[in-house]
Amino acid sequence: MDRVKFVGLCFFLMTLAGCGKHGDTSALPTVPPAQPDDNSESKKTPILIVGDSHSCGAFGVQLLMDLADEGYFVTLYCAVSSSPTNWVNGTTTSGQVCQTMTSRNPTLKLCGGTGKVPKFSTIMASHESDLVVIAHGTNSLLSPTADSKYGKMAQAAGANCLWVGPPHLRPDQAKGFTPDRLKKMEKNLSGFYTSLKAGIGDCALIDSRSFTIKGATGGNTSDGVHRTTASGKYWADKVGENILN
Repeated sequence: MDRVKFVGLCFFLMTLAGCGKHGDTSALPTVPPAQPDDNSESKKTPILIVGDSHSCGAFGVQLLMDLADEGYFVTLYCAVSSSPTNWVNGTTTSGQVCQTMTSRNPTLKLCGGTGKVPKFSTIMASHESDLVVIAHGTNSLLSPTADSKYGKMAQAAGANCLWVGPPHLRPDQAKGFTPDRLKKMEKNLSGFYTSLKAGIGDCALIDSRSFTIKGATGGNTSDGVHRTTASGKYWADKVGENILN
């Protein structure tokens, strides 16, 4: 993504020209400016990212790097197959592994040394953050409705909350998932976004659909759900542009 210099960081979602037909135009939270010339990580404006497998992959890694390149100290937590229920309750279901990294040490490692998903409230208490980015939704798309844990997680994130909504599914690229399952998830996407926006209250929402639609640079997947490396990076760059511009 193009790097931009700025004095303040007042977040606004792009309008039609930037986000496509699904772009949300609500204002993003305002946080203090970064200090890109300061080598002390403790003095850099902190940003927290919490998400599912997308955040463990190219999307999350690239978004962390994009924000770090602009002078922010970024901490990321992610867990495959997770949803807000896991983070609100601090539950780890079979097959899930929580991983974390920071912009200072950008290598994923097990959360707490065990890989168990911690409570989101515990993460919030241990990380002073001027912006909290939550990237969840895909693992709830078998329903067209975001459950109550979405609202609870948004509320716990506080005033400077930004939610990155789920990307498009690609039933035509299904591997390890049945095409019918992905078709149902894709069909539920529109209704889910409506429910999500209503459920997360004052937490700002970035709509990922225009960045990840079939035919877009961010549209390709490796299995119908997860982005390819190139697609994940593109999606992250677009989200980063919304945050930084």
